[in-house]
Amino acid sequence: MTLVGNNLFLGFWTVYAALGIAQVIFQFTLSFSFVVAGLIASLNLFQIALRHVLRSPVSFFDTTPMGRIMSLRVQCS
Repeated sequence: MTLVGNNLFLGFWTVYAALGIAQVIFQFTLSFSFVVAGLIASLNLFQIALRHVLRSPVSFFDTTPMGRIMSLRVQCS
């Protein structure tokens, strides 16, 4: 092969390597953003659920079997 052929061949591999590296960076960024978005969404859902449970009326816990068990436990202490 000539010098021009070698440079052309290396040029193709450089383009393919650059595309591969760009794909890796894009995929990592996309995956990381999905993880962060999922974490934020789950924390928001948990905070809303916790807020509603803590602000629910006591009568709900008195009529619910788990509420009765917990209230008995508190009364025995």
